[in-house]
Amino acid sequence: MSALAQAENALGQLSRKAGHLSAMLTLIIGDGLDSFDTFNDEIRGQYLWDCSDLTGEISSLSQQMESQKPAQALPAVRGAE
Repeated sequence: MSALAQAENALGQLSRKAGHLSAMLTLIIGDGLDSFDTFNDEIRGQYLWDCSDLTGEISSLSQQMESQKPAQALPAVRGAE
């Protein structure tokens, strides 16, 4: 698989996982929190654990994409920091 295809694949995964996490968190903020509080401790714990897992996967994909940047792109990125 080419570097471009790998980057596109990782970006697609990152986008899907971020969307999934956003949807999960939207369900438990605001008025959704009242519903969330009706679930038993085990379900709430597992739900939050799944949210945490997704953040770890998103972080890992971000790091993977960062490490695969072409060498010529790195100075521009470093200069922006």
